[in-house]
Amino acid sequence: MAIETVDIKIAGKEIARWVKLIQQGVEVVLVDDDKPLARLLSVDAPVRRVPGLNRGEIKASDDFDEPLPEAFWLGE
Repeated sequence: MAIETVDIKIAGKEIARWVKLIQQGVEVVLVDDDKPLARLLSVDAPVRRVPGLNRGEIKASDDFDEPLPEAFWLGE
C-alpha cells in the first residue's frame, strides 16, 4: 500500500485530492511539522494483523474452563 504524507496546515485546502487517493488505496498520514497526527485509509482497507504482538499479555485463571456455579445461571 502506498503512503502519502500531508502537512495538516494544508490538508483542508486539498481534501478532495486526499479522499481520491484514499479511495485508490493510498494511505494518507497527516503530519504537523513532521510529527504524525493521524492515518487516513479506506474503510475497505485490509487490517494488518501482527501474529504474537501481545503474546504473554493476557492471563487466564487456573479454573477458567471449569463449569460456572448453579447460582450464576439462576441469577442469584
